[in-house]
Amino acid sequence: MADIPDDLVLVILKELVATELVAVSEVSRRFRELSNTEDLWRDAFTERWGEPTTLAEKAKTITGSWKGLYGSKDRAERVAAPWAVPADEETAAMVHDMCDGVYRSTQDGKLQLTQDHEVVFLLDGSGSVTDDDFSTMTTFLGRAGATILSRTPHAKLGIVQFASDARVERRLIDPVDHASWAAAVAALQRVNGGTNIAASIRKAGKMFARDLDEPAAPAVHPSSFHHAALPPPPPPAPASTQTTDAEEDECVARTVVLLTDGRTDAFQSRDAVACAARLMDETANCEIFTLGVGRGVDADALSRIAAAAHTKGTPAYADAAARYMPLRVLHDNDDEW
Repeated sequence: MADIPDDLVLVILKELVATELVAVSEVSRRFRELSNTEDLWRDAFTERWGEPTTLAEKAKTITGSWKGLYGSKDRAERVAAPWAVPADEETAAMVHDMCDGVYRSTQDGKLQLTQDHEVVFLLDGSGSVTDDDFSTMTTFLGRAGATILSRTPHAKLGIVQFASDARVERRLIDPVDHASWAAAVAALQRVNGGTNIAASIRKAGKMFARDLDEPAAPAVHPSSFHHAALPPPPPPAPASTQTTDAEEDECVARTVVLLTDGRTDAFQSRDAVACAARLMDETANCEIFTLGVGRGVDADALSRIAAAAHTKGTPAYADAAARYMPLRVLHDNDDEW
């Protein structure tokens, strides 16, 4: 075997599946190095889960290799079977994507925080999602909010729960830190009813525009916050540097995160896409991310909502549609109930 060139060995290894590549890696140091080649594991990932998305590429960077991502995703799906779930690194990559709009690269290659960040989570509390589905959503909310606050400490976070209608669970104007965010998420209770995604998107738009007659938020006792106090608001700028409302609007990155099974009729689905397009057209620096949770998730509908502001078939549409991720899904033909 020592006489066989590496190029020929790699041709042979390309015919093996992941478990066989792992077995070959135990043969010798040479075979371990060859079987860990990135192209082999990218091919193995593609064979099992399809051509890697932009999100998968970023998750690979987090894990450090295609073999690492393959192993992480395989372990996650084995634990969750028969449900399809992302690897932890894929979830982290999506949350990082949500924050990327507030950063710009400096000339020396460093990231600099250049914008404020407002995030509204839209949570499906309808009758088509189960208690387990709802728990999956609130777990994501807790972790995503904590990550966003760690990366952009001055972020504003809101929550809208929707069923037949939409209601504000947490306002963007409420002060937030890690402890108060965890408490707000823990207090969520599923409301039940129909699935009116469009109503939740419209509510998010009103929250961004501060055009909402929101109920007063419950008082938060100071002891529920971390000992480190929230920073005081900055002093007003001198008259010569005062910004207009339009200029301030441009300095805020806005993100909508929709968690749902997307199961609506054709009319409601079109209405949701139209509302999403209108929101992104009327709201500066706004992006929508969608996450599928539940049985029979309508992934196509959720991709259309994420890409609603773009023309289908264009690169921009494809990039935006990639902001959909199945968080915990079970297709109707995947179970034996």
